[in-house]
Amino acid sequence: MKRIIALLLAAVCLFSFVACQSSNSEKTEAPQTPEIYNMKILSVNGEDITYEFYRYYYLFVKNSYAESGTEVTEEQIKEDVLNKLLYDAAVHKLLAKYSQSLTDEEIKECEEYVAMYVTAYGDVFESQLESEMNMTINVFTKMTINEMAYNKLYTYLAEESNGKIDFSDSAV
Repeated sequence: MKRIIALLLAAVCLFSFVACQSSNSEKTEAPQTPEIYNMKILSVNGEDITYEFYRYYYLFVKNSYAESGTEVTEEQIKEDVLNKLLYDAAVHKLLAKYSQSLTDEEIKECEEYVAMYVTAYGDVFESQLESEMNMTINVFTKMTINEMAYNKLYTYLAEESNGKIDFSDSAV
């Protein structure tokens, strides 16, 4: 039950990004070759980051600044993207530290969740992801997995029995 709720929460979070994107947001035509999308362009804490995943975060950050009317430099956008990538890596590293890494079953559950959308909506879903969110199915899958990881880490840290967060009256 917790997993289903976590996956539904992930969907809400991911699709809420669509609401933040306006029709005036910058759209960048993506290269259509899998070789470029799958090209590893950097490594964060030992995890290879592909062009398609970096591109998603880059365009998300850039469009967020544009939507708010905030002037920003290219360097600031790249720094914000790197911080988001570091945050993702830190969540997975903390899960591993506490022996709470996502199981193969949990990852498969996320993949099946994405497959359900692809099966139900087909090309419309994929084109909507790309046109509205600058996201591919691979990125959507990775973001769904990341959302499950965030929820799992939060649940673990917030459980009083784990003693990771002080819930005493004096701390609160």
